[in-house]
Amino acid sequence: MENVTIVEENDEIVEYASFLRDLDELHEELFIQRKYDKTLAPIYTKQQNLSYVRRFNVDIRLNFAKVIAIAEDTEKLGVLLEIIYVWEDPRLIWDPSKFNGINKIYANYKDLWIVENSMSETAMIVDFVADHRKPVKVFANGTVSFLHKFYAEIICKLELGHFPFDSQDCPIILTAMSYDYDEVTMTVDVTPIELKYASSGQWDVQKIYGSMDYYNYSSTRGNVSRF
Repeated sequence: MENVTIVEENDEIVEYASFLRDLDELHEELFIQRKYDKTLAPIYTKQQNLSYVRRFNVDIRLNFAKVIAIAEDTEKLGVLLEIIYVWEDPRLIWDPSKFNGINKIYANYKDLWIVENSMSETAMIVDFVADHRKPVKVFANGTVSFLHKFYAEIICKLELGHFPFDSQDCPIILTAMSYDYDEVTMTVDVTPIELKYASSGQWDVQKIYGSMDYYNYSSTRGNVSRF
């Protein structure tokens, strides 16, 4: 039995070493040979062809939310958030059969182009993870998935006229104002969250939902995601 165990362990080591070699080759293909430039957005900008080239879409999904506190004097909501951003980058498509079946990798946040994820009406944002430690999922079909974990203080107009039975509506607003409306669109979704885990000791979360809105400010227009 001991010999069998040794053989199985050796097989595992060989397989893992082979996987790492394939992973190195895939990284070389995607980021070196193709001269991937993270400073260039994979957003189609040729105006004459926008009618039949679909707009670059960013799927924004609220994965988790936890109310920490509501400061009544400053009208701010302190909340822990996990938001998943998903988009497609055609430059990162590969054929898994050429890399022994690898169909997903974890790349570093600092090595990739990352979609803008601006939050409006926010007093403060504190990331949980430093940029150089943030993993990003990249799939063989070019889909990129980035999970952003952070603490935010949201500016929220409070209605305190029914204390201690106040009910507050505090939207979390995300925009992509750097991109032209004709070129970029957004969709929103909410992962089912047990509201008891989203609530704090003082405040009970009654509902979490997502919606899309449209803004037209001066010469700028675009989509707004709300949670």
